[in-house]
Amino acid sequence: MPNTDPELIRRLAYSKELYLLAQHFISIGNDIAFAEAIVICDAAVDSLLRTIVQYKGRTIGADEKFPNIISNLKGLLPDNTFNLSPLQRLHDIRNQVQHQYILPADTQARQTINDAVNCADIITDKTLNLRWRDISISELFEDELTRKLYQDAEKAYSDGNKEDAIIYLVATFECARFDEQIRSYGSFITIDKLEAEEVLDLDENNLYFKKILDYIRTIHDEVEILKLRLDYKEYRWFADIAPEIICPTFEKQNWPEEYNKTNSDELNIQIIYKYWKEKLSKDLKRISEAKPDDRYEMELKKNWLPFAFRFVENAIINWQSVKRKGPDILVEEGVKIIRTLIGKYKEYQNNMKQGEKNNIT
Repeated sequence: MPNTDPELIRRLAYSKELYLLAQHFISIGNDIAFAEAIVICDAAVDSLLRTIVQYKGRTIGADEKFPNIISNLKGLLPDNTFNLSPLQRLHDIRNQVQHQYILPADTQARQTINDAVNCADIITDKTLNLRWRDISISELFEDELTRKLYQDAEKAYSDGNKEDAIIYLVATFECARFDEQIRSYGSFITIDKLEAEEVLDLDENNLYFKKILDYIRTIHDEVEILKLRLDYKEYRWFADIAPEIICPTFEKQNWPEEYNKTNSDELNIQIIYKYWKEKLSKDLKRISEAKPDDRYEMELKKNWLPFAFRFVENAIINWQSVKRKGPDILVEEGVKIIRTLIGKYKEYQNNMKQGEKNNIT
């Protein structure tokens, strides 16, 4: 029976995130990046082994040396002859990098990391009945659809399909954000904004109204980011992958019409994937075709995904920390208010026109 202790999963997921970061540096493909990959992967394995040993009841200090960790681990394995040399080899090469400034070659770095991770995967299976490479912090996500979208993003990234990883990751965030905003009702600022939009948009040629409306929309979006309890700069960096598409506005038209909670998760995932692939198509093309001179696009291309995975994880875990159910009728009630207001405004305009006619006569 797989172990599902939340704290254990969290710690294993943390070590796996370090491993994914090491994989990112391997993909960069230069000597410094290979060295960074070795150091980070060694930290990932060290974190994993400490977690296993401590979870199994062994006491090890924060400054415990690697040989002592390995010694404790051997006592936990059912087969004392199990080969742990790939882990020792990784640690030795890490020492060469960190203490002797010897940089590993491409093949050496890739093979060492692959062997160590395969070994670590088997160890977690033998000691915890879990596969390390299958561990995801998304196991702690309470919403099943959000969890599956995130895991699809992880799989795409692991398979080297960065475009699909971006699509699924944006979809994950937007799905979770929408649910969180339903639970964050109170000020009704979105309804106030919609009311203002409907009233001010009635006079399309009034520049004064247009400036006020632009300001209202800007203030609304800034407040929504703060209500979501997100780091402002991190959110902006996340949204930079598609700055004209990703926004904190809470409106149901931001979701595909075919989406329905009564559908199976598999069907909804297909619908959501198709929807976001179309919406993000121009930005995905912009990023994929970036030239070395396009510095910002190249920065997004190289570093956005590793950052975005952690950003989305942290946002969802944080949102789950406060329990509150939002009313399903919230948006519908807002629409009723807007329609009533529009009717009153049109009635006001008609009365004004009628008053002008009476004055003329």
